Amino acid sequence: MARSLPNHLLNNLSLSMLALVLSFGIWHSLSRNSKTYATTTATIYFYNESNKKITAPEQLPVTLYGKRSELKKLLYTTTVHIDLKNYGAGNHTVMIAKEMFNVPDDSILINYRPKLVIDVQPAQ
Repeated sequence: MARSLPNHLLNNLSLSMLALVLSFGIWHSLSRNSKTYATTTATIYFYNESNKKITAPEQLPVTLYGKRSELKKLLYTTTVHIDLKNYGAGNHTVMIAKEMFNVPDDSILINYRPKLVIDVQPAQ
């Protein structure tokens, strides 16, 4: 009797399918809420740049920490917004603050290059 019970459990297709579904559900719920690091590039957008020609990098490398499900959404949509209203012609070093990124509250911005050199010239 003791020998037939393990064979019965291993040979029962419905129990095997139930175990597969339950294990997938547990894995999915645990992996979805786990936190991890992700490195991506943030696209840089300038506004209030009318009548100005800007020479600057288009992207900025950043490292984020947060829920895996949130980071998947952010990998291609992370942006930095820089207001050029107070910048005249010439070379400028822009100090990039965390508030310039569009990162949700439950994700943490871990690493980024805080200085950006831009060249602003009058449009011709």
